[in-house]
Amino acid sequence: MAWWVAGVVVVCLAGWWFFNYPCDAGHWRYSVGLGADERAARKALRAARSAKRDTCRAVDLDVAQAERRLSDAVGKYEQRLRERKAAKEALLRVGPGEKVAPGRWLGELELYEHALLFVHEEDRGEGEPRRRTTEQWPLAGLEVSWDTAQTYAYIEVKGPKGKRRSARYPYTEYDEAAVHVLHDEICNQVVEDADFWRERRAEAAEVDAEIARLKAELARTEETGRAEVAKAGKYAATERERVGALLRAAQDTWKEQASRRPRR
Repeated sequence: MAWWVAGVVVVCLAGWWFFNYPCDAGHWRYSVGLGADERAARKALRAARSAKRDTCRAVDLDVAQAERRLSDAVGKYEQRLRERKAAKEALLRVGPGEKVAPGRWLGELELYEHALLFVHEEDRGEGEPRRRTTEQWPLAGLEVSWDTAQTYAYIEVKGPKGKRRSARYPYTEYDEAAVHVLHDEICNQVVEDADFWRERRAEAAEVDAEIARLKAELARTEETGRAEVAKAGKYAATERERVGALLRAAQDTWKEQASRRPRR
């Protein structure tokens, strides 16, 4: 069994050897000869193959590294852009905020930092929790007024697009002075909300400027990176052609010596 395995190994090695150093029967010495000329011929062919393999590996690595540098640089800028865009969205995405003067709320009106809520509650039957529905009016651009009628006082709001809504307070249930106080609280909070949004818009404008700067830097980075990739690719193509030509020349020389052209 050991001799059989050894024989197979020898045959395989011989096949590999003659595949790499082919020859006609009359020129076998170039494949297996130990003379100086024969060894030099095999060495020259082997050196040309190694040069092509090592050079192609090196230039391919250079191209891959240039592409990776470009990808990494672009990825960092894109990540920063996503973060800044998210920051701007967070600046402009504001809910009602905290309660404002809840002790002065009357009837259906509830005042928050950035919104006025009209709240309606209704019974759902014995043992059932009351159903609560709300209509939210942002304070931005809100116009608020109050007035009195014969049997009630009321607070009226008008939105930026002209939509109106009012809350009535019958004198049998509410004090007129309390309605006036709530009206003033709402007006004051509208002013504070306007100041808040003025600051937020200024911050958002700063973020927009940073986003524009990052986009410009990204464009320059992409332009520079693509130029580096193109340069590396052009150099790689030149080097592959150069070592390929050297190998072809070595193969031609071998064919002249051994009468068989190597396949690689």
